[in-house]
Amino acid sequence: KTEIHEMKIKDDVMRMRRVDGGVEIPANGSVQLKPGGLHIMFMQLKEQLVHGEHRPITLVFEQHGNIEVVISVEDIGKQPKHSSNEDTPKS
Repeated sequence: KTEIHEMKIKDDVMRMRRVDGGVEIPANGSVQLKPGGLHIMFMQLKEQLVHGEHRPITLVFEQHGNIEVVISVEDIGKQPKHSSNEDTPKS
């Protein structure tokens, strides 16, 4: 299972939320997926992803169909305190 998530850090607290409805890419534009920002969240994996490895995935676009790409597995770096999708800090 995958979801698109957005992460922001405010007052040294990481807030992550699911982006519902996909990501709109402007005509002739681009959207960058990266650690610590807009990213693909992989869940319920059969095997663990390893930092630095490369994996093939399929991106599904509403108007342009499927595109095969190879991704690099990256760490998010320093992890500050984390909060849930509701942007409510947890202890």
